[in-house]
Amino acid sequence: MFFLYGSKKNFYLKIKECRIPINKFKTYKKRENMTILIPVDSKNRHECIISSIEENKAWAFITLDEGKIANIEFYDRREDITVWIDSVVVINDLEYVWPFMDEGIIALIAPSQKSIDEIVEAFLFKDLHDFSI
Repeated sequence: MFFLYGSKKNFYLKIKECRIPINKFKTYKKRENMTILIPVDSKNRHECIISSIEENKAWAFITLDEGKIANIEFYDRREDITVWIDSVVVINDLEYVWPFMDEGIIALIAPSQKSIDEIVEAFLFKDLHDFSI
């Protein structure tokens, strides 16, 4: 059990009779860049829509910087992507996403969103569904 106490200038955390100043705890900077992977039906950025993993023509690899699309790259094969992928967005819950989950990638479902812009907006507002196990 722990207690937080102190004045406006000095806060202390009391854990099992130990008094630790709050400023001694490490704070981590929030990550600003996020990456999203989406299976799409073409490599045209403004015309492509999400497709099934089995039927996709390309993979859209989206880099977000502070909530805005910083870069979109298209790959023919998922294995060509060598950087970390934070999330993969699929079209429905029948998709086979276990290889992604084994790699520590979050699998999300876009039930009604089709275009890249709609999916990114839903991702930022947390409107995508979690993949239920």
